[in-house]
Amino acid sequence: MYELDVSNNKLRGDFPMEVLKAKNLTFLDLRFNSYKGMVPREAFDLDVDVLFINNNGFTQCLPENIGDTTALFLTFANNHFTGPIPSSIGKAKNLLEVLFLNNKLSGCLPPEIGFLKKATVFDASINKLTGPIPYSFGCLMKIEILNLNNNELYGEVPEIVCKLPNIANLFCSYR
Repeated sequence: MYELDVSNNKLRGDFPMEVLKAKNLTFLDLRFNSYKGMVPREAFDLDVDVLFINNNGFTQCLPENIGDTTALFLTFANNHFTGPIPSSIGKAKNLLEVLFLNNKLSGCLPPEIGFLKKATVFDASINKLTGPIPYSFGCLMKIEILNLNNNELYGEVPEIVCKLPNIANLFCSYR
């Protein structure tokens, strides 16, 4: 089995641990259900291209091994994740799109996000992130959409970020 898509159902309970046993899975879509609790660390060790777990009720700090994911598309939106974005995210070299929006993430944006050289979309809007935008975001040379709106960021947008060659949309708000 290469693809498991159980999105848009009324599934509930904890993360379905059975999916961790899949050997050839490349697409895991659990979106728009009523799963709750924690996403196991092992989910980020799956050799997948797509990991969609958005629009559920997952509650936890993001695991430190998030950077071990092979995913191209990683969507955590509209859950109840808390705590900081782990700095290991910078090790996830394949990431094209990362959606952390509408959670309860806090802390500063890790400068390691600037290592996501292939990323075209990074959205961490509607959280409780604080601090300035790291200058390393200027290294996101393929970024097209950078959305950091509705957080508690402060300072100025680094000029280098505003001059990114592919940026189509830059959404930031400051206190």
